[in-house]
Amino acid sequence: MIGAIGINVAHELGHKKEKYKQTMAKALLLPSLYMHFFVEHNLGHHKNVATARDRASALVGENLYVFWFRSVTKSYISAWRIEMKGLRRLGKANTIRTNQMIHFSTLQGLLLLGIGMYFGTKALFWFSLSAIFSFLLLETINYIEHYGLRRKS
Repeated sequence: MIGAIGINVAHELGHKKEKYKQTMAKALLLPSLYMHFFVEHNLGHHKNVATARDRASALVGENLYVFWFRSVTKSYISAWRIEMKGLRRLGKANTIRTNQMIHFSTLQGLLLLGIGMYFGTKALFWFSLSAIFSFLLLETINYIEHYGLRRKS
């Protein structure tokens, strides 16, 4: 449900201009522990789709498992860079009050901590496995949809 419905609906809501819809998108990304998708997808992927800078476009001949690792790690790093560049562009300080990526990382960490403390390590394990499965499902869809696509930067 998290991967099939949560991320899909979050993806669509993330494209909307209304603040409450964007907030709902972020909330739906929380259980998948993939909140950085909100930043990277809208400000990175859409701008760079099918170029060498796009984290979500699979290379011709690229193995799915290699793609997963590359896309997950590099999209997370890209989201941090995009957020910090945006703050600089707006003339805002990179602080806990202004940086969405700090908010996302903190919320996800608190969610994991709360699950672990309240429900125990077994529940934390299964929740984490569910989150990983959900974002790998998203990345598999990206792999299929963008496999081998390339355009000039």
